[in-house]
This record gives sequence, C-alpha cells and structure tokens, in this order.
Amino acid sequence: MDILVNNVYAGVDTLAEHYKQQRSYWELGPDESPGILWDSVNRVGLRNHYICSVLATRMMLDYRNELNQEVGDSSKPSEPQRPGLIFNISSFGGLQHLFAVVYGVGKCAIDRMTADMAVELKERNKSVVVMSIWPGLVRTEQIKRLAGGTEVTGLDINTHSESPELTGRIIAVIAKESQKDLMARSGRTFIVADVANNFGIRDIDGRAPVSFRSYKMLLHMAGWKRLAAFVPAFLKVPYLLLKPASPRF
Repeated sequence: MDILVNNVYAGVDTLAEHYKQQRSYWELGPDESPGILWDSVNRVGLRNHYICSVLATRMMLDYRNELNQEVGDSSKPSEPQRPGLIFNISSFGGLQHLFAVVYGVGKCAIDRMTADMAVELKERNKSVVVMSIWPGLVRTEQIKRLAGGTEVTGLDINTHSESPELTGRIIAVIAKESQKDLMARSGRTFIVADVANNFGIRDIDGRAPVSFRSYKMLLHMAGWKRLAAFVPAFLKVPYLLLKPASPRF
C-alpha cells in the first residue's frame, strides 16, 4: 500500500439537526443520549481513522521491508524509497468551535492523532508520512441537500465552497513531492485552499479556492458581505496568529 486517505464520516445529518435546533452540548434530541450522539458523530469517523491508520501503517512498512530485501539481493542501484502516505481529512473545527462540541472533539482528536503518529514514526525512522488535510466548505450532495442551495455557516454554498475533487487534486500533487519534502510535512496540518493556491491548482469549475484564513472569507462568515466584496482574497490571517486561537497552552 502506498496511500491511505481517511475520509469516512457518518455524522452529517445528526450535526445538521443539532445546528438547526441551535442545541448546546447538554441539550439532546428525544431519542438521544450522550453516548448515542458521540457514536453517531465519531464512531465511524475518528474510530475508523485510527483503525485504518494502524493497519495501513503495518502494510506500508511490510511492503517497504520487502522492497529493501529485494534491493539487497539485486546488483542494480536502487532509487530512493518513496514513503507511505496517510492523509487524515479533518477540519477547522479542530481549532475553533464549529457546529457542535462533539464535532470539534472528533476533529481535534484526528489532528492530535496525526501529530502523535508522526512522532512515533520519526522516532523509529519509519518511511511513512502522516498529515491532516483541512478542506473548506465542501459541495457534497448531502451538504447541498441540507443547505437547500443557499448558505451554511454564513457562506453561500454556490460561491464559497469547494468541490470534493479539489481535495483529491491537492493530495495528488503532494504525493508527487520528493521524499525530503514529504517527510517535512509529516505530523502537520494543511489547508486545501492554501495548498491549491501555492501550486496554482484550480477547482473543477475553474475558480481559485478561497482559504478560510482569508479576511474575505472571515468577513463573509461574520455577515459583513458588503465589506468583504472590497477585500482581496489573498489577504490572510498569518499561521502564527492561528496558534493563539487554539485553546491549548
């Protein structure tokens, strides 16, 4: 195995209902319990991301050990070994409150899993790279249905969203990078729109994606749409200022 993309999720309808009803974490639906809510949001996503990452890492390491043995038995010069790649699809909700507490906990855990797996892989000098990927608002069929063709979290789904294919495009570009560059990415988090802009990648409709670090995007989310119209999309909140936004010390 060369690449694993962890993107399975089953909590959209549950989160949409809580978001629509503006429920706080202690307010549950008539057929819900804290455990049921947790499992409906995080069991399929977070739990399976961990399981699949463990099993994929074992497969990647076994395969590369076999390659090393084959090269050792050959007189031909070997090319630099490509690392295995694990992409964990996560969210801005791991940094700041978004939708519901149970959502943010799951996304924060995925990013923590990414960082900690990278630590253990580097300690053992293993050729596997793990990184978190943060898409923006993604135009999946389910999101379009729930949005009713209008807005989600203050954003117009027709003009301030990304196609699912955009994430695939940036993953394909990252996967072609050199071993040195890939290893430097391990344990870190990358925003889809920022990677796309860095590589000149366009979405399937030809538009350049707007990062949620963009002041233009943030003004839209805050409801300042007229002001946002005059702000260029390339003006962004520096990554250095994102760290204080995290609740971590």
